[in-house]
Amino acid sequence: MAFTATFWFNCNKTGKSWLFTSHLSHKTKKSLQTTSPYALLHVSILSTGKTKELWLRMAMEEYLLRLRPFITVDLLWTRDTQHLLQLVFKQPGCLYCLDSSGTLINSIEFKKLLYQSFEKGKVNFVIGGPEGLPEALKCKGKLLSLSPLTFTHQMTRLILVEQIYRAAQIHKGTAYHKRENGQEL
Repeated sequence: MAFTATFWFNCNKTGKSWLFTSHLSHKTKKSLQTTSPYALLHVSILSTGKTKELWLRMAMEEYLLRLRPFITVDLLWTRDTQHLLQLVFKQPGCLYCLDSSGTLINSIEFKKLLYQSFEKGKVNFVIGGPEGLPEALKCKGKLLSLSPLTFTHQMTRLILVEQIYRAAQIHKGTAYHKRENGQEL
């Protein structure tokens, strides 16, 4: 199981950005693209730092592979907050900033929000680094919270990708999401 992920990196000394394509699978040389020619729905996840833990990368691989036929997912990582700001302000479409002070939503509400946003075009999610999100981003995008718990930015990436997959499955009406207390899908 493999996929190709596209990352943006920025040089602190020169301020220049560059595109880096990574084949994240450790098991096979064959790679798949995260961009599907058939997927009309487009999400970008922007964050600082790398996903260092192999088990997190493997879990993200799994969900990105599952999402591939339905939703194109771009992973854009930067080295620092300054470059994250520059990259975010260049992105077209809806902007959602994941922050503990944001609106707490459940999976059904997330699915509704995601698919309503798809009607407007591309959807961008921003995850802050260890120091959180800069105020400039908190003012620009809608603040969302995935949980009242605190997670590392690396784990938040995985949780977000799983929730995007869950939203796609709810939208399709599959049994992946179990209804709770008579929730409407």
